[in-house]
Amino acid sequence: MAESTSTPLDSNPDTSDKIAPVDVHLPRISIQFCTQCRWMLRAAYISPIPLPMPILTWEQSQFAQELLSTFSTDLGEVALVPKTGGVFTVTIWHGTMKDGEITTQESILWDRKRDGGFPVVLLSDRSFPYIEVKALKSLVRNVIAPNRDLGHTDRALKKEQGEQESKKQEENNDRVSIMLELNTTEHTYVKVITSIENKIQSLTVHITFIIAQSGRV
Repeated sequence: MAESTSTPLDSNPDTSDKIAPVDVHLPRISIQFCTQCRWMLRAAYISPIPLPMPILTWEQSQFAQELLSTFSTDLGEVALVPKTGGVFTVTIWHGTMKDGEITTQESILWDRKRDGGFPVVLLSDRSFPYIEVKALKSLVRNVIAPNRDLGHTDRALKKEQGEQESKKQEENNDRVSIMLELNTTEHTYVKVITSIENKIQSLTVHITFIIAQSGRV
């Protein structure tokens, strides 16, 4: 669940302070990454900033352009923000209309600490985890254009979701089968134990009868 906050846009900002005005283009995506954790490549994979060769291969350079290639001018800018403390957070700011006033809405799309890691996919022929851009594309789309069709991205996500649901169903079926097997086994054990107890009881009665008959003789 994305966390959101709103900030009014001041049409007449106070320029009396000696601070350079910041020209922000909305929607703006910020990718904060910990510089001490060597996560710059992860951040760059979903940023519009190509890194120099040979750090990135041609395929990876193309991958780094995915967000802007998909959303084009629907995005104002994408920024890499170096941080420390194990941070990896993807945040988006976009303008919204609230009570007749234009406000800036801030939404955290992905937080490593909140969401438990990175949105990654492990490729079978490589050991390095790649940022799963399809998931982030979907999160961005849900904010700036909820009705937009992402084509192959949506199809891939639906396929993955279907596979996950199918896997969960198989796991549930396996659990049910195991429980039924355990119940059947338990029922069998109960029947065996009951049969043994009945035989012991019958044998006890028979021995008691024999002893009683022997005493009469």
